[in-house]
Amino acid sequence: MKMIMIMILISLLCITTINYGDSLYYEDKNKDGINDLFRDVNGDGINDISSKPYLHSFKYSDKNKDDMNDFFSDSDGDGVNDIPGTPYPVLDFNGDMKNDITGLPYFRHWFNGFRFGFIIEENNTVIKDFVDMNNDGMDDRVHPRKIKDMEILKNQDRFFDRNRDGFNDRFIRRKRGPVAPPPRHPIRP
Repeated sequence: MKMIMIMILISLLCITTINYGDSLYYEDKNKDGINDLFRDVNGDGINDISSKPYLHSFKYSDKNKDDMNDFFSDSDGDGVNDIPGTPYPVLDFNGDMKNDITGLPYFRHWFNGFRFGFIIEENNTVIKDFVDMNNDGMDDRVHPRKIKDMEILKNQDRFFDRNRDGFNDRFIRRKRGPVAPPPRHPIRP
């Protein structure tokens, strides 16, 4: 039993120290919205630029036989999955909640996919005429606040009725001052 545990521990240490020779980060010298150092369009776990495998946690499945992974694809090379609704939204092999390509943090429903490349993964938008005059990797016409607002409106209910009167509490102006306690209901025996 001890020997098996030691072998498992050694194999885990070896897996985490494997170096595939790629230092992955985002660079777009020609300003076309596509990473010049990394891209995996078909989602096979091999960098399309260097033809070397990279560390990932997604599985490969091709049920429709189109030579494309059904779970992962990254056409612009920003490390954010272009396929919405899969369990692998961002390349994050070590699980530190940072994109392994860009190093940016991500959250459960906010992946920072707008920040690099010609695909805005948060709202599934493809920018056809990508423009990056300031060389920051993001389309110059994209503003992060607008994308966040669109995402909030798309995924959240904007109707709040805390007092259960049937009217949206966000649009009702209330007088400032002390708030009356809710009515007490008689205790049932």
